[in-house]
Amino acid sequence: MAIEFEKKLGGQVLAETLIELINEGLDIVTIENDLRFTFTNQVREAFPDRFVEAGISEANSIGLAAGMSEAGMIPVVHSLTPFITRRCYDQIVISIQYSGLHVKLIGTDPGIYSQMNGGTHLGIEDVSIMRAIPNMLIISPVDNTALKALVTQAMKDERSAYIRISRKLSRVVYHEGATFEIGKANTVREGTDLTIIANDLMVAWSMDAADELAKEGISAKVVDMHTIKPIDRDAIIEAAKMGPIVTAENGTVVGGLGSAVAEVLAEEKLAPGLERVGIQDRYGVVGFLDDISEELKMTPADIAAAAKKVLGK
Repeated sequence: MAIEFEKKLGGQVLAETLIELINEGLDIVTIENDLRFTFTNQVREAFPDRFVEAGISEANSIGLAAGMSEAGMIPVVHSLTPFITRRCYDQIVISIQYSGLHVKLIGTDPGIYSQMNGGTHLGIEDVSIMRAIPNMLIISPVDNTALKALVTQAMKDERSAYIRISRKLSRVVYHEGATFEIGKANTVREGTDLTIIANDLMVAWSMDAADELAKEGISAKVVDMHTIKPIDRDAIIEAAKMGPIVTAENGTVVGGLGSAVAEVLAEEKLAPGLERVGIQDRYGVVGFLDDISEELKMTPADIAAAAKKVLGK
């Protein structure tokens, strides 16, 4: 299968989507934390009165968002992944969720996408901590087609949402005509021996792994679990009834996608065998994507190895 990359950055697609929704009449206001170079400059240029520069003060930006939500607006707050989650976690919990308000949080460069940004900018536990907040959507699209569709739905949903995106050019997985629904996984490759359940860039790498497994006579189904919360229980149950499962996630496996899948399997009393590929209870590393994924054992080859292990081969 030929590898194809997007022609637009995820941030650009996000900005274009927000501008379209504002033109449709949604009362969206963007709040930026000194990262205008990523995407929000486009919104500021199109709608100057719908842009607030909060500076490097994520906790304060959540307070601003709470007031805007109280006034009936749809605040969209953006920062790098660790800053929009763990740096202002208490404000999200108390000022937004506990208070019955709702905001849309955009975290850029989650997990190993952070690459050369350094240890302070490395967000590997974002899914784990955000999953613990009641009634919080967690969305992790793989490419621009998924991003546009899921962001559009999230902005029209009354629940708060945490959306993880990459500032880099992502791999193309979906094409025109693909459909999405928050809380419903998409099967991107059929298979009969086991299922690989993945999110964001790991979806593309899981498809690469499935190609390699096919050369050895192993048929792997690949599922894009683009919504991590609420998790698609039916998709997990269906996968478990077919055979073993491998999860592949761009973040820590502690409390992340793999944990969410394991919870469903335990609650449904299903034990097909499970292997989790991701960051294994350690901090990430700084470097280029290929080197990081190799160091952390998150490559397509590692996904394929996990599949063979869970199959006992």
